[in-house]
Amino acid sequence: MARVVFVYGFALSFFLFHAFADAGLIRGSGRGSRTASAAEEFYLVNNIHANRLGLAFDYQAISSTSLQVGRFAAGAAERGCYREFEFGDPEYDNFVDDPCYYQFNLGERLQFTGFTSIFLSNADRIEAIWSIRQGLNRWQFVSDASNSETTLDVLMPADLIPGEYSVSLTYYFYSGNDTSFFYNPDNHNNFPNNCGELIPGDPNSYTCAYDYEQRDSLSFGATERMVILAAVIDSPSSLVLLLFSGLLLIRRMKN
Repeated sequence: MARVVFVYGFALSFFLFHAFADAGLIRGSGRGSRTASAAEEFYLVNNIHANRLGLAFDYQAISSTSLQVGRFAAGAAERGCYREFEFGDPEYDNFVDDPCYYQFNLGERLQFTGFTSIFLSNADRIEAIWSIRQGLNRWQFVSDASNSETTLDVLMPADLIPGEYSVSLTYYFYSGNDTSFFYNPDNHNNFPNNCGELIPGDPNSYTCAYDYEQRDSLSFGATERMVILAAVIDSPSSLVLLLFSGLLLIRRMKN
């Protein structure tokens, strides 16, 4: 009798185990982007090179990086989930976005991978923050930000329930004291100039500077979809049949 019950229980647990869906990153054909016509440049510069007109022509950057033509600034999935097309590529016109997304069974560990194409390694502080959102609810996690790619592997929060969520990755860069980030807001104009008097009313102070945006911090992020599944049996009728057959077998053994 015990052996029959054991065999039946093993078969049932095997059935339940295989009823769970695959978890992790579910790949699609990708998220497409048409290239820009010029790269975007970002600089970390000591504030002594900045004035009321902008960034002095003779500035020296502490570090710099560029967002290459057509690249995504950031991704909340692996790089292979993003398709970049050259400007004028006819394939882009026929491309249909089929983004990757994450899928987990309830109670599994959450494992995410993301990246940024803009990485200022000399920034005073760098953070990589993952956010899960559903309506007004939000869960945040910090992952390693020592390079341009990052992963997160954490226990699933107990208050997450089956359903659909958004998952975002945002890289934050902070310039620190005495330095700032500068970038050209118009990548179609390589040398935007701003000319005027450094000292209002003093014509001898007339000069020009790069008309760049100045920021204490920069952030680049992306969002993808996440689905959490309950432990749903793929074939309820099969489970009922298995349970019914087992009960009949146990009853016969008792008789």
